[in-house]
Amino acid sequence: KAPGSTEVQLLGIKVTTPVPGLAVIVIGIGAIVLGSRTLPVPKLTVIDVSLATAATGRTAVDYGRVRCPVTLSLVGQISVSGSGTVAYRFDKAEGLDGPTELGQVQMASFAVAGTDTIRHEEAVGLPSAPQTVREFLTVISPGNRQSPPVSITVHCDPTAPQAGSSRGGG
Repeated sequence: KAPGSTEVQLLGIKVTTPVPGLAVIVIGIGAIVLGSRTLPVPKLTVIDVSLATAATGRTAVDYGRVRCPVTLSLVGQISVSGSGTVAYRFDKAEGLDGPTELGQVQMASFAVAGTDTIRHEEAVGLPSAPQTVREFLTVISPGNRQSPPVSITVHCDPTAPQAGSSRGGG
């Protein structure tokens, strides 16, 4: 560094100038250049995904002995910060550790930040066989988030009353 000069180092690059005010300008220009290179903030972020049974609001239900197949009614919620479109699906896994069957991709649009309620119905149950399924609400875009599972147990009984005359998911 020469006497009477000012030295500025920015991103490993040294700038030496005889005018101290010029060093401030160099720093300012550097800040503008760096600021323009930052990644854009996403317009939409998923902050929460949940799923429960429609009848009880619980995440575990044993339908008991019912005539199969039985229709499961589920209510999901997706909460976002920002506006945009969310791609999601309802996934189902057989048993406690069975493979997951991916559902059809659907879309939900958000004009502003908030929570959207999504309903889903699905028939499950093999005649004369107890069955446990786990249902998930999976957001695939933006990001990738999945609700905790809703565990549903159905004991199929061909002699049980029709769904309209039973307890209906108690």
